[in-house]
Amino acid sequence: MPARIKRPRDKANVESSVNNLANNILGKMRNQTFFTLEEFNEQVRQYFDIFNTHAFQKKMGSRATLFAQERDLLTHLPKTRYEMATWKVATVQPNYHISVDGMFYSVPFQYISQKLNVKFTSSLIEIYKADTRIASHRRLQGRKGQYQTVPDHMPAKHQKYLEWDEERFLSWADNIGSSTRKLIQLVLGKYAIPQQGFRSCFGILKFGDNGNEQLLEQTSTKVLSYTDAPSYKLVKAIFKEMKNQDIETVREVDPSISHAFIRNLRGDVK
Repeated sequence: MPARIKRPRDKANVESSVNNLANNILGKMRNQTFFTLEEFNEQVRQYFDIFNTHAFQKKMGSRATLFAQERDLLTHLPKTRYEMATWKVATVQPNYHISVDGMFYSVPFQYISQKLNVKFTSSLIEIYKADTRIASHRRLQGRKGQYQTVPDHMPAKHQKYLEWDEERFLSWADNIGSSTRKLIQLVLGKYAIPQQGFRSCFGILKFGDNGNEQLLEQTSTKVLSYTDAPSYKLVKAIFKEMKNQDIETVREVDPSISHAFIRNLRGDVK
């Protein structure tokens, strides 16, 4: 029987068994020389069989006969080996991920900015809020900076773009022009998680609706001349500026807008 919790006197039985094993097995082998681990283990097995089959002094049977009776009551050993675990406290980043050794793992977005307990082994990452496990991931290996994201952890506004992929946005941009495609490639390249860039790409490409494809292509060319790290806000600002310039140009050229009605102080129309 194993020692019971909070029963210190039980430990005497455990220590007694350790002493018996040391004397009856290791003690008998202390003057022997072994050249391989296999040779040593074979000798241990032989002494171990003798130790288990030796009859008890004060009761019937031996350790081997007791084990035969208890065998059916034992549970199976774990299928996976025990792994040493390390704990740390991590703050959830604005992109609903925590960092462990240069890799990033998602948690439900509701925990953004909170400090969570992280348990990690060589194969598994487990994330806890107090004593409750809120996420688990297979531990990533290889180059630093990889992300592992569970779709259910994403906000709804990110989830709605899961049906999209990079190729779909690039194909859409191709239909507008080469500058727009390059612009979309740069925007997607800014994000470690592609889905986080889909919203910006969608907004940029929507500027080309209602016959504005050529204007969006011109805007993309102008943005690329300014920076290699474009953003939705920059594209929007330049697109509006160029659109307003086009409107002013039309007003100057269109003869139907050659004059305006001016109202004098009395309200008469001139």
